[in-house]
Amino acid sequence: MHRSLVGKGTQPIPIITFRTQQWPIAHATAVAMVMSSWYPIAIKQCEDRSLDHRVRHGLAVIVKATTCRHFQRCIPEVAERCGAQGTFEHNYMARIENDGKGVIIAEGDVLTLCIRLFSELLLNRYTIPLPPSDHSLLAHHAHSLLSENLSLLASLPGGHRSPTYNSLILPQAELAIEAMGHALAYAAALASHVPQPILDVYESAVIRRDPAWYSEHGGLSRVQQSSGRTPPSRR
Repeated sequence: MHRSLVGKGTQPIPIITFRTQQWPIAHATAVAMVMSSWYPIAIKQCEDRSLDHRVRHGLAVIVKATTCRHFQRCIPEVAERCGAQGTFEHNYMARIENDGKGVIIAEGDVLTLCIRLFSELLLNRYTIPLPPSDHSLLAHHAHSLLSENLSLLASLPGGHRSPTYNSLILPQAELAIEAMGHALAYAAALASHVPQPILDVYESAVIRRDPAWYSEHGGLSRVQQSSGRTPPSRR
């Protein structure tokens, strides 16, 4: 907060006044608040023995994938904008980033877990309870990715064991599972009355994960996506 620069004038300008410095902080804060709202709900669902054990495991996979990838995007952004201080060991940023990589591969690699879960969902072995498609733009994204890949799988002559499945569908597994997590997290935060500006920042961060889809189906131009301006009809 105390870092400044001097331009043409004589007064130092705090670098936090620049949007490039503000975004990493806003992004990390929004993610933290949304995740905090989602965790209690996710824990209850994973402990609910009335649910199919495969569904509970699937929800746990979604939570891990979503959380880990949020972490991987937030920490490097914040550390880099801290300059040299972001590399100092006593600030723990470099260490926690490395520890996060360990979490990603511990107790099941995130990508492998996503591939298995997504394949089982496409084969209709069970379903994950998601918010309705019209609940939010993020929910629409999650349902759309699942629907697109269901249609694609149905068109493959060799089914889920074909080389085409390996080439076209498996690479989309993690993105689709993350999209489900984003929709669930957003719904939990909305139900917990997280302030709308925080939800807007979170939504903006998520949109950057799949800009092509949000341009094609969400009607968001590149300028709208980069500025975080979501059409009112989609809020």
